[in-house]
Amino acid sequence: MGALKLALVFLLSKETENDRPEEPSSPLLPATEITPLLDTAAPAVRTSSTTRGRLKSILPTIEPQSRSTVISLSLLFGLDAFSSGLAPLSWITYFFQWRFDLSESTLGSVFFTASIISAGSMLLASSLARRFGNINTMVFTHLPSAVFLALIPMTGDVSVSLTFLILRSCMQSMDGPPRSTFLSAILLPSERTAILGWFNVVKSIAQSLSPVVTGVLADKRLFWVAIFICRCAEGSL
Repeated sequence: MGALKLALVFLLSKETENDRPEEPSSPLLPATEITPLLDTAAPAVRTSSTTRGRLKSILPTIEPQSRSTVISLSLLFGLDAFSSGLAPLSWITYFFQWRFDLSESTLGSVFFTASIISAGSMLLASSLARRFGNINTMVFTHLPSAVFLALIPMTGDVSVSLTFLILRSCMQSMDGPPRSTFLSAILLPSERTAILGWFNVVKSIAQSLSPVVTGVLADKRLFWVAIFICRCAEGSL
């Protein structure tokens, strides 16, 4: 699937972007009696312009007025991704198997159901965002999801823990579409693609570090601490 996605990316053209900054055209200066017939500085200028053009095509362009917003949101998304990475699906599966000794077939059925519910809940996110707004939808779906996550290891009954897991699945993905809509609205059209890609890099790096902390805590039979920290961090963010 990753190879297929990579192939589709290479099939995209420049026409994919709706809004692209127009390159300023250099005005033509009228020739006068003092204009040299042979411009000796032209090759150096042309080489420098070509070099800048190549670098500009590789590096993303972020306007100065957007840098503070990008830095603030990068820190926020990085902390949120790090906290959510403390309790990924793989570690929650391990917790249920270790705590309640569930069979592999039961775990597969449970998390299949939870994933289907999570995917279906995203269809309701757009209607909630239209009614209550993007910010309210993000807050009032993210907070209950964090609370339900914290309640999963707080009980010794497998039925109650599974109930909290299903309730979390109903809301854990509903803040995704409103968040993407909010970011697309506050970013400049010419730099939207580059900044959204930068946010994905920040979240991926932060989320890849936190399972190490969870592994250390789980090795000491303190897996509930990782879930509690995850809940507190997600709730505060």
